[in-house]
Amino acid sequence: MHWESYEALVENVCRELARAQGIKVYPKRQYTSKSGRPIEVDVSFELEALGSRIFGIVECKHYSRKVEATEVMILAKTKEQLGAHKGILVSTVGFQSGAIAEAIQEGIALATLQPEVEGASLDYVLRADRRDSASSLRGLVRLPSATGVEFPFSSGAELISLIRQFEAFPRRSGL
Repeated sequence: MHWESYEALVENVCRELARAQGIKVYPKRQYTSKSGRPIEVDVSFELEALGSRIFGIVECKHYSRKVEATEVMILAKTKEQLGAHKGILVSTVGFQSGAIAEAIQEGIALATLQPEVEGASLDYVLRADRRDSASSLRGLVRLPSATGVEFPFSSGAELISLIRQFEAFPRRSGL
């Protein structure tokens, strides 16, 4: 799959998730940053709630490698420059431990979307809401669905430790 097709897939999945909630989804929309320069966003979304506009951006990474911390930092800066309320980074293959640590600090959500999976949907790795969320972060790390194995974590540090363990673990085919 080409990266442009991957962006279209992410947009379609976002649009399906947003439909029932009255959220507007836009592909390849250009915005003006606080410094006055144009920035094109892969996918953006807006909704009206209690008389206020909520604005989010989605960056798509169709990589054959895990996303690095630098990509999270770039999205965090873009989010700040555009005044977005939420940033979501979507990857085909996942995220390095440094990227997860940076996402926790920056309040960036991380998700995977595998295009070859039928009925694909966003599988959130991290739903960070604020910079202070690392202290109250809880959830599950899920191995690929074929294994059905889950590991709970109760802090950002535990999550990063689990990720580092997974990165060091030898890979077997089918996992």
